[in-house]
Amino acid sequence: MSASSLSSVPSLPPLSRRSERWLTAGLVLLSLVLHLFFVRGPRVVWGDEPFYLWLGHNLVTGRGYQFVGFNDVHHPPLFPLLAGLLYLAVGSLEQASNVVYVVLGSLLVLPMAGIGRRMYGPWAGLFVGLLTALWPVFNAAVPWWGTMTEPPFFFFVALGLWAAVEVASADTAAGRPSPATHAVGSRRWLVLWWLAGLAFGLAYLTRPEGIWYVATVGLALLAVAWLTRQPLRHWLSGALLYALGFALCFGPYAVYTRVHTGAWMVSQKVGITFQDSLALARNDLAEHDRILWQLDSTGERVFFFSEESFHLSMLDAIRANPRRYAGLVYLNVRSLLGRFFTVQGFLPALLPLLGLGLFGLAWDRRRLRGEAVLLAGLLPPLTFLLFFIFERYVAPLLLPLLIWTGLGAALLCRWARETAANLLPRLGRRSLAVATALPALALVAILAIAHPETLRAVRATQAFRAEHRAAGEWLAANAPADAVVMARYPAIAFHANRYWLPSPNSDYAAALRYAAANGADYWVMDGNERAWRPQLAFLFEDRPPPELELVYRVPTAGQPVLVYRVLP
Repeated sequence: MSASSLSSVPSLPPLSRRSERWLTAGLVLLSLVLHLFFVRGPRVVWGDEPFYLWLGHNLVTGRGYQFVGFNDVHHPPLFPLLAGLLYLAVGSLEQASNVVYVVLGSLLVLPMAGIGRRMYGPWAGLFVGLLTALWPVFNAAVPWWGTMTEPPFFFFVALGLWAAVEVASADTAAGRPSPATHAVGSRRWLVLWWLAGLAFGLAYLTRPEGIWYVATVGLALLAVAWLTRQPLRHWLSGALLYALGFALCFGPYAVYTRVHTGAWMVSQKVGITFQDSLALARNDLAEHDRILWQLDSTGERVFFFSEESFHLSMLDAIRANPRRYAGLVYLNVRSLLGRFFTVQGFLPALLPLLGLGLFGLAWDRRRLRGEAVLLAGLLPPLTFLLFFIFERYVAPLLLPLLIWTGLGAALLCRWARETAANLLPRLGRRSLAVATALPALALVAILAIAHPETLRAVRATQAFRAEHRAAGEWLAANAPADAVVMARYPAIAFHANRYWLPSPNSDYAAALRYAAANGADYWVMDGNERAWRPQLAFLFEDRPPPELELVYRVPTAGQPVLVYRVLP
C-alpha cells in the first residue's frame, strides 16, 4: 500500500506536511496534559517503584547501585539512572518518577505516529497518534501499576519498531522505487539499523524482556532483507550495526551482573520469577509470599534479596516436573485472554477497528515487509506465557495493535466521507468534514469514557493502599532520620524517607532475630498479612508482645495498619 493511499481525494482530504506536523505536535500536547492530570496529586509509590528510585538515588549520590546492602542485580539500571539524575534537579524521588512518566509517556506519540505514517500514510499516522495519546492504559493505569518503568520501556520499544519499519520499507515510496528513498547501503539506512538495535538495548536496560525484541525483530529484518534480495554485504552491514547498537547497552550491564553474581545471565530475576510464577498462576498468594520473603540459610536476609536466589534455574525446575509446567502455561493462556481484552489492556469495543485495519485493505509487498516487523513485535510480551500474566506484563502488545487500530479508524473515516459524498452529492466541504469527523469523535468518546473505568479497575485490583503512605508520613514526622523500618510493603519506608528492611515470612522468634541483626527500629504490619503469615496474626491482638510497643494505628475502615517500635 502506498504512502498516499489514505490521503488522496475523494477519500480523505490532502494533508500538507506542515499541517501534519502541527497536528502531531497537538497530539503530543494532548498526551502531556493527560499525563499531568493523572499525577496531579499525591499517589502511593509502591511495588517495585521504590526499589528503582532508591537505586537511582544511591547511584547518583555516590552510595553505589544498591539499596539493601549489596550491589543490586535484580533491577535493570536505566529507569533508576533517569530518575536519579532528575532527582538532582527536582529534589524529590516521587516527582522525578513523575517527570519520567510525563515526558516519555507523552513522547510515545511520536514513534507510534511515525510507524503509522510510514506504513499507511499521514492520516493513519495521525489516528495512531490520537489513539496513543488517549489510550487509558498509557496514562491512567501506569502511575498505579507499581513500577513506572512502562513509559521508558514503551517509548524505546516503539522507537525501535519505528526504526525497524523504516529499514524494512526503505526501498520504495508511493509503490515504486525512488532514488530519494532507495536507502539500501546508504548512511541513513545503516543508521536506522543501528538505532533499532540501540533502542531495543535501552528497552532491555529498562526491563529484561526487552532483549526478546532484539531477537524477534532482528530475525524479521533479516527475513525482509533476504526476501527482497538485497546484496549480502548490505544486510550484513546492517545486521552488524544492529548488533552493535544493542551491544552498547547489553555489554556493560552483562559484565556488571557477571562480576556480582559469578555467572553470565540475561537477567538474574529469571529463576526466582519462575518459582514465584508457579504460585501466582494458582493464585496461591501465601506461597508467593513465602517464596519471596522467606529467610535464607543465614537468617539475616530475605530470599529475594539474598545471593542464594541468584542461581535458581528455570530449566531445572521444568525438567523436574514438566507436567506441572504444562499446566502453568495453560493457566497463563487462559489468564491472557481474560486479562488483556479489558479496560487495562485492549478495549473490546475497538476490536472491529483492529480487524478493519488488518484486513480492510489488501496487503502488497511493501506493507508485508512492515507488517513482518509489527508481527515480530507481538512475540516478546507473549513470552510471559512461560511465567505469569499481569496486565502490565502484556501491555506492550498494544504497540503493534494500536498501529492497526489507527489504520482501521482512518479507513472508517474514509468510508464515512465517501458514503456521505455518494448519498448526498450536494454536500459542501464543511458538511463532508463533519461526516468524516463523526467516527473520530465516537472513538474519542469511547476512550474518554474508558479512563475513569480504567482507574477504578486498577485501584481495585492492585495491592497498594493509601494507609501505607499515611503510615510512612507518620514515621517521617516521628521517627529518627536514621531509623530502620521493617515492613512487607516498601511504600511505607519510601514515604517515611527511611531505610527499608523487608519483613520476613518466618516465625516470630526468627523475625525478631532478623530484626536485631539488621538494626530494625520499627515494624509496620498490614492486616492483609494475616492471610499469608498466620503465624504472626497474634500481633494484631490488643496486647502486643513485650518486645514491641504499639506507637501508631493508621486510621482506616479496612484492614488495620499498625506501627510498632522494636524495643531494645
